[in-house]
Amino acid sequence: MNERVPRVPPKNLDAERSLLGSVLLMNEAIDDITSIVGPDDFYTKAHKTMFATILDMHRRGIAGIDFVTFVEELTANNDLSDVGGMPYVSKVCTSVPHASHARYYADIVRGKATQRSIIYRLGKVIEAAYDATDETAILAD
Repeated sequence: MNERVPRVPPKNLDAERSLLGSVLLMNEAIDDITSIVGPDDFYTKAHKTMFATILDMHRRGIAGIDFVTFVEELTANNDLSDVGGMPYVSKVCTSVPHASHARYYADIVRGKATQRSIIYRLGKVIEAAYDATDETAILAD
């Protein structure tokens, strides 16, 4: 029997949580990581929403983005329950091994996002190759 087990796309949820928590604990890390990651680099919808909210607060010049102000913003945007509620936001804030490693966590998150992107793009090429409506030279490009 040769059944294929569905593969899970590359991700590191610990790195995602650690990156989010680092930024909430050390706001100055935002400027260091925005050139590395964006909301779409996160695997889960909750983490994408959380990071987008943090970036929006930062862009609006909100000083002191922390657990309280972040939860308030999520609540105002009707996103708090979608990200797992206060218990999950609290978990994100308390599960950071070392906030000063935000750049390292961002590199991990970006690396996994790049791997997922490669898999997605190669999947499209494979589909097109099986479809055979495009010429080989086009597929190779």
